[in-house]
Amino acid sequence: MAASPAPLPPPPSADVPALLQTLRWVLTPLSLMDSSRDRLGDLCFVTDNGIVAGHPDYIREIFERDGQELSAPGRFNSLLRPLLGDQSLLLLGGEFHRRRRKLLMPPFHGKALQSYGTTIQAIAQDVFQQWQPGQKLIARKVAQQLTLRVIMETVFGLRGGDRYAAMGPLLGQMTRTTATPVRALFLFFPILQKSWGPWGLFERSRAALDRLVYQELADRRAMVGEDSAGDRQDILSLLLA
Repeated sequence: MAASPAPLPPPPSADVPALLQTLRWVLTPLSLMDSSRDRLGDLCFVTDNGIVAGHPDYIREIFERDGQELSAPGRFNSLLRPLLGDQSLLLLGGEFHRRRRKLLMPPFHGKALQSYGTTIQAIAQDVFQQWQPGQKLIARKVAQQLTLRVIMETVFGLRGGDRYAAMGPLLGQMTRTTATPVRALFLFFPILQKSWGPWGLFERSRAALDRLVYQELADRRAMVGEDSAGDRQDILSLLLA
């Protein structure tokens, strides 16, 4: 039996109030990570329970531990729960995380993975061909457009139709809710999560998207066993199969 790896050193933390660190993390995360690494070293706390690993050796160790000493659940990761849901792999730990990860692996191997690359390339070419010489582009909006189309086609297998037209804007609205540091404050400070204003719009968009996703699940389950379902390589179809 292989010897257990040596414990990771306890990460140092800055002697700064937690509220101030959290605000810095929301508003200027890259600056905070750089300054924390410069002052505290390659493995350090940047918030009260958020750790940054700034060296490849530490990063490799963290992944090799695979839950032996480190686990994803915690207050910092739980901030993503409204965006990702209760069962996201990013929020699960231990054996439950490993079982779920094993179930999710097949759609990300072999021919399926190759087909995603082909689809992503076709989407990118389609978007690029719409640009005009001299046109000014905002990189974040272009990346968002590409990402949404990739999600719709590779994850859900949707390339048109009413459901495609409805889901795209809802995904975009949810993304825009946290697209800027000021808007992201809603995730870090639950006291701001009120049913009115931006957070209420986010919740309504999420509920509408959930309804569409469950409708798609029901339709796709009804197709299981049909010839038309056997050739589908999108992630949703492969998971249902």
